[in-house]
Amino acid sequence: MESSSSSSFVILSAFIISFFLLASSPSKALAQQHNFLQCVASHSNQSMPQLYVPKSPSFLSVLQSSIYNLRFTSPATPKPLFIITPNHESQIRAVVVCSKKHGLKITVRSGGHDFEGLSYRANVPFVLIDLVNFRTIDVNIKDNNAWVQAGATLGEVYYRIAEKSPVHGFPAGACPTVGVGGHISGGGFGLMVRKYGMAARSCSRRQNYQWERRNS
Repeated sequence: MESSSSSSFVILSAFIISFFLLASSPSKALAQQHNFLQCVASHSNQSMPQLYVPKSPSFLSVLQSSIYNLRFTSPATPKPLFIITPNHESQIRAVVVCSKKHGLKITVRSGGHDFEGLSYRANVPFVLIDLVNFRTIDVNIKDNNAWVQAGATLGEVYYRIAEKSPVHGFPAGACPTVGVGGHISGGGFGLMVRKYGMAARSCSRRQNYQWERRNS
Protein backbone atom coordinates (compact mmCIF):
# COMPACT_ATOMS: atom_id res chain seq x y z
CA MET A 1 0.00 0.00 0.00
CA GLU A 2 2.81 2.37 0.93
CA SER A 3 4.64 1.51 -2.30
CA SER A 4 1.51 2.29 -4.33
CA SER A 5 1.12 5.65 -2.59
CA SER A 6 4.76 6.54 -3.29
CA SER A 7 4.35 5.68 -6.98
CA SER A 8 1.22 7.79 -7.21
CA PHE A 9 3.02 10.72 -5.56
CA VAL A 10 5.94 10.47 -8.05
CA ILE A 11 3.57 10.35 -11.03
CA LEU A 12 1.56 13.31 -9.72
CA SER A 13 4.74 15.31 -9.07
CA ALA A 14 6.02 14.60 -12.58
CA PHE A 15 2.69 15.68 -14.06
CA ILE A 16 2.71 18.95 -12.10
CA ILE A 17 6.31 19.73 -13.14
CA SER A 18 5.55 18.94 -16.81
CA PHE A 19 2.44 21.13 -16.72
CA PHE A 20 4.45 23.97 -15.16
CA LEU A 21 7.11 23.77 -17.87
CA LEU A 22 4.52 23.73 -20.65
CA ALA A 23 2.68 26.66 -19.10
CA SER A 24 5.78 28.76 -18.42
CA SER A 25 7.48 28.24 -21.79
CA PRO A 26 4.89 30.16 -23.86
CA SER A 27 4.91 32.93 -21.26
CA LYS A 28 8.69 33.23 -21.58
CA ALA A 29 8.44 33.31 -25.38
CA LEU A 30 5.74 35.98 -25.24
CA ALA A 31 7.82 38.06 -22.86
CA GLN A 32 10.83 37.77 -25.18
CA GLN A 33 8.72 38.83 -28.15
CA HIS A 34 7.28 41.76 -26.22
CA ASN A 35 10.71 42.96 -25.04
CA PHE A 36 12.16 42.63 -28.53
CA LEU A 37 9.27 44.60 -30.06
CA GLN A 38 9.65 47.34 -27.47
CA CYS A 39 13.37 47.55 -28.20
CA VAL A 40 12.83 47.80 -31.97
CA ALA A 41 10.14 50.46 -31.52
CA SER A 42 12.41 52.57 -29.29
CA HIS A 43 15.36 52.42 -31.72
CA SER A 44 13.50 52.96 -35.00
CA ASN A 45 13.02 56.47 -36.37
CA GLN A 46 10.24 55.27 -38.64
CA SER A 47 7.14 53.17 -38.07
CA MET A 48 7.50 49.61 -36.83
CA PRO A 49 8.65 47.11 -39.49
CA GLN A 50 6.40 44.22 -40.43
CA LEU A 51 7.26 41.44 -38.00
CA TYR A 52 6.18 37.80 -37.98
CA VAL A 53 6.43 35.33 -35.10
CA PRO A 54 5.90 31.53 -35.33
CA LYS A 55 2.28 31.99 -34.19
CA SER A 56 1.53 34.45 -37.03
CA PRO A 57 -0.79 33.03 -39.74
CA SER A 58 1.60 34.16 -42.49
CA PHE A 59 4.83 33.04 -40.77
CA LEU A 60 5.42 29.85 -42.79
CA SER A 61 4.38 31.36 -46.13
CA VAL A 62 6.76 34.29 -45.64
CA LEU A 63 9.58 32.01 -44.46
CA GLN A 64 9.19 29.62 -47.40
CA SER A 65 8.61 32.32 -50.02
CA SER A 66 12.13 32.00 -51.47
CA ILE A 67 13.25 28.58 -50.22
CA TYR A 68 14.15 26.59 -53.34
CA ASN A 69 15.77 23.68 -51.49
CA LEU A 70 12.76 21.74 -50.20
CA ARG A 71 14.80 19.82 -47.62
CA PHE A 72 14.80 23.03 -45.54
CA THR A 73 10.99 23.27 -45.48
CA SER A 74 10.72 20.28 -43.14
CA PRO A 75 9.55 20.76 -39.52
CA ALA A 76 13.01 19.65 -38.34
CA THR A 77 14.68 22.74 -39.84
CA PRO A 78 15.34 25.41 -37.15
CA LYS A 79 12.98 28.36 -37.52
CA PRO A 80 13.68 32.02 -36.70
CA LEU A 81 12.17 33.56 -33.59
CA PHE A 82 11.18 36.57 -35.69
CA ILE A 83 10.97 37.40 -39.38
CA ILE A 84 11.31 41.11 -40.10
CA THR A 85 10.52 42.67 -43.48
CA PRO A 86 11.69 46.29 -43.04
CA ASN A 87 10.88 49.06 -45.48
CA HIS A 88 13.33 51.68 -44.17
CA GLU A 89 17.03 51.61 -43.30
CA SER A 90 16.46 52.82 -39.74
CA GLN A 91 14.34 49.74 -39.06
CA ILE A 92 17.25 47.50 -40.05
CA ARG A 93 19.55 49.36 -37.67
CA ALA A 94 17.01 48.94 -34.89
CA VAL A 95 16.76 45.18 -35.47
CA VAL A 96 20.56 44.83 -35.45
CA VAL A 97 20.87 46.78 -32.19
CA CYS A 98 18.07 44.85 -30.47
CA SER A 99 19.26 41.46 -31.71
CA LYS A 100 22.67 42.12 -30.18
CA LYS A 101 21.06 43.32 -26.96
CA HIS A 102 18.95 40.16 -26.65
CA GLY A 103 21.73 37.75 -27.74
CA LEU A 104 20.10 36.75 -31.04
CA LYS A 105 21.95 35.88 -34.24
CA ILE A 106 20.94 37.70 -37.44
CA THR A 107 20.54 36.13 -40.86
CA VAL A 108 19.80 38.27 -43.92
CA ARG A 109 17.87 37.16 -46.98
CA SER A 110 18.23 39.32 -50.08
CA GLY A 111 15.34 38.04 -52.16
CA GLY A 112 16.80 35.27 -54.26
CA HIS A 113 17.28 31.57 -53.74
CA ASP A 114 19.77 30.09 -51.29
CA PHE A 115 20.26 26.35 -51.75
CA GLU A 116 22.50 26.08 -48.67
CA GLY A 117 19.92 27.77 -46.45
CA LEU A 118 22.49 30.04 -44.81
CA SER A 119 20.19 33.07 -45.02
CA TYR A 120 17.18 31.57 -43.26
CA ARG A 121 18.36 28.96 -40.75
CA ALA A 122 20.80 28.69 -37.84
CA ASN A 123 21.57 26.34 -34.96
CA VAL A 124 21.12 29.09 -32.34
CA PRO A 125 18.18 31.44 -31.66
CA PHE A 126 18.09 33.88 -34.55
CA VAL A 127 16.24 36.67 -36.31
CA LEU A 128 15.66 36.69 -40.07
CA ILE A 129 15.79 40.06 -41.85
CA ASP A 130 14.08 39.68 -45.22
CA LEU A 131 14.96 42.49 -47.65
CA VAL A 132 12.02 41.76 -49.95
CA ASN A 133 10.94 45.44 -49.76
CA PHE A 134 14.39 46.75 -50.78
CA ARG A 135 14.34 46.15 -54.54
CA THR A 136 14.57 49.59 -56.16
CA ILE A 137 16.69 49.67 -59.34
CA ASP A 138 17.86 52.97 -60.83
CA VAL A 139 19.76 52.60 -64.11
CA ASN A 140 21.69 55.59 -65.47
CA ILE A 141 22.89 54.77 -68.98
CA LYS A 142 24.45 58.21 -69.50
CA ASP A 143 26.84 57.74 -66.57
CA ASN A 144 27.22 53.97 -67.10
CA ASN A 145 26.11 53.10 -63.58
CA ALA A 146 23.15 51.82 -61.61
CA TRP A 147 22.00 51.82 -57.99
CA VAL A 148 20.39 48.54 -56.98
CA GLN A 149 18.95 47.66 -53.59
CA ALA A 150 19.93 44.31 -52.09
CA GLY A 151 16.45 42.77 -52.25
CA ALA A 152 16.29 42.76 -56.06
CA THR A 153 17.13 39.73 -58.19
CA LEU A 154 19.58 39.55 -61.08
CA GLY A 155 16.72 39.02 -63.51
CA GLU A 156 15.11 42.28 -62.37
CA VAL A 157 18.41 44.12 -62.85
CA TYR A 158 18.86 42.72 -66.37
CA TYR A 159 15.29 43.67 -67.25
CA ARG A 160 15.70 47.29 -66.09
CA ILE A 161 18.97 47.64 -68.01
CA ALA A 162 17.34 46.25 -71.16
CA GLU A 163 14.53 48.80 -70.78
CA LYS A 164 17.11 51.59 -71.08
CA SER A 165 19.55 50.16 -73.63
CA PRO A 166 19.82 47.31 -76.15
CA VAL A 167 23.63 47.16 -75.88
CA HIS A 168 24.42 47.57 -72.17
CA GLY A 169 24.70 44.71 -69.71
CA PHE A 170 25.97 43.69 -66.28
CA PRO A 171 28.59 40.93 -65.72
CA ALA A 172 26.75 38.87 -63.12
CA GLY A 173 25.37 35.35 -62.98
CA ALA A 174 23.29 33.52 -65.57
CA CYS A 175 20.48 32.58 -63.14
CA PRO A 176 17.86 35.37 -62.96
CA THR A 177 16.40 34.29 -59.59
CA VAL A 178 19.63 34.91 -57.63
CA GLY A 179 19.40 37.79 -55.13
CA VAL A 180 21.63 40.78 -55.85
CA GLY A 181 22.76 41.16 -52.23
CA GLY A 182 24.09 37.64 -51.88
CA HIS A 183 25.54 37.52 -55.39
CA ILE A 184 27.57 40.72 -55.18
CA SER A 185 28.69 40.01 -51.59
CA GLY A 186 30.48 36.84 -52.72
CA GLY A 187 30.69 37.05 -56.49
CA GLY A 188 29.43 34.69 -59.13
CA PHE A 189 30.17 33.44 -62.61
CA GLY A 190 28.23 34.73 -65.61
CA LEU A 191 28.32 34.81 -69.40
CA MET A 192 30.54 37.93 -69.50
CA VAL A 193 32.99 36.86 -66.81
CA ARG A 194 36.00 36.31 -69.11
CA LYS A 195 35.86 39.84 -70.49
CA TYR A 196 34.56 41.86 -67.54
CA GLY A 197 35.30 39.71 -64.49
CA MET A 198 32.93 38.84 -61.65
CA ALA A 199 30.36 41.21 -60.19
CA ALA A 200 31.74 41.17 -56.64
CA ARG A 201 32.07 43.80 -53.97
CA SER A 202 35.76 43.17 -53.31
CA CYS A 203 37.00 43.20 -56.93
CA SER A 204 38.68 46.30 -58.33
CA ARG A 205 39.21 46.90 -62.05
CA ARG A 206 42.85 45.88 -61.74
CA GLN A 207 41.91 42.63 -60.02
CA ASN A 208 39.31 41.92 -62.69
CA TYR A 209 41.87 42.55 -65.43
CA GLN A 210 44.46 40.28 -63.83
CA TRP A 211 41.87 37.54 -63.35
CA GLU A 212 40.90 37.85 -67.03
CA ARG A 213 44.52 37.71 -68.20
CA ARG A 214 45.29 34.59 -66.14
CA ASN A 215 42.27 32.79 -67.53
CA SER A 216 42.38 33.94 -71.16
